[in-house]
Amino acid sequence: MDLKGIILIVCVLALINIVTGFIDIKKFLSRVSVINSNQEMDDFKNTVRKQMYHALLQIFLIFIPTILCLDGLFTKKLSLGHFFLIIFVFNGIMFIMGKLFKNTEEQARSLTVNNENLAEEYKKICHIWLHKPFPNF
Repeated sequence: MDLKGIILIVCVLALINIVTGFIDIKKFLSRVSVINSNQEMDDFKNTVRKQMYHALLQIFLIFIPTILCLDGLFTKKLSLGHFFLIIFVFNGIMFIMGKLFKNTEEQARSLTVNNENLAEEYKKICHIWLHKPFPNF
């Protein structure tokens, strides 16, 4: 398999990863619109954990094609045109999809929580989701 084929496979994996993360959040939101119980909070935690791992994997999957393209450019396995086409198209698609899916993530972070103890935990988890690389809850 040539370099372009490897880059294409990694790009497809990145696309699958971002869509899978989006579907996970949508499934959660279809089941839970208000957090009233410990079970719903546990479901939220599990969804957020998976989402955080998807995000870490996505960083890796976006980084790989860039490095491979740079390598291909320097070793003359890719032309400058192919390099820019791959980088701009791939990163453009990822950027647009990320923007489109952002609203769904924001929905999950703005649910109503009726229990005061759960509300505090919910806020903490939402903060970790946005500001930490690993789920530590």
